[in-house]
Amino acid sequence: MNKPVDVDQLTDKLDNKVLEIEKVLSKLPEEVMQQGGLMGGLSGISLFYMYLSRYKNSEALLERAAELIESAFEILYQ
Repeated sequence: MNKPVDVDQLTDKLDNKVLEIEKVLSKLPEEVMQQGGLMGGLSGISLFYMYLSRYKNSEALLERAAELIESAFEILYQ
């Protein structure tokens, strides 16, 4: 027999995990912030912030994503 899903509890867990990820990303070492790649650099971090801005409906997070992608392009196309 399936247990009913507690949507509020799942939402809280998701929020907590997303905030943990954001906290880790905000403390990345400088060498990571000098890489433009998708898998281990600014492009991937920008993508995370883009989705987070939609999830949180936050213009500030969207601006952060734009700043990061601009930096990634500068690094990749020097």
